[in-house]
Formats: sequence, C-alpha cells, structure tokens
Amino acid sequence: MSEYENEIIDENMQNYIWDGLAYCHACNNGCSPGAAKTILSKDLTGLCNGMFYSGRFPISFVNPDETAISCIKKLLELEKQARKNNG
Repeated sequence: MSEYENEIIDENMQNYIWDGLAYCHACNNGCSPGAAKTILSKDLTGLCNGMFYSGRFPISFVNPDETAISCIKKLLELEKQARKNNG
C-alpha cells in the first residue's frame, strides 16, 4: 500500500482502510493486547498483530454501500497498478 498511500489520502479513502482493519480480540494469534502500527500517517494501537506477521494486511468491508464499493474498486486498481509496476 505504500506505493499508493498518497493517492489514498488525496482521494480521501483512508477512513475506509482505518475502519476496516482487524483489531486484537485476544485470539490464538498470540498478539494480545495487539500491535501499534502507523497506517496512512495515523498511529493506531490494538491491531491484530498475528495478521500482520502472517504477511496479510487484513481489511474488511462489511455491508459496503455504493461509495464504499467505489472505494474498493479504486483500491483494487491501485494495487493492480502497483503490482504491475513492481513485477
């Protein structure tokens, strides 16, 4: 995501990322009380550390509305471009 972080912020999509992050719920990932990370220039605490260690960047979109779906499509396009440019 670092390749297109500025574009996410410029297009005001960061709240969708922040709101969809996985937080620690003392599961079996051994991360309780969670990790502190800076994501899109915001310091966050209590994130599911097990997910980050596994190499995944867990973001969920539950019952997305039309605006959220547009954001998801744009994020997928940005990721696709980043992979193409780095591949």
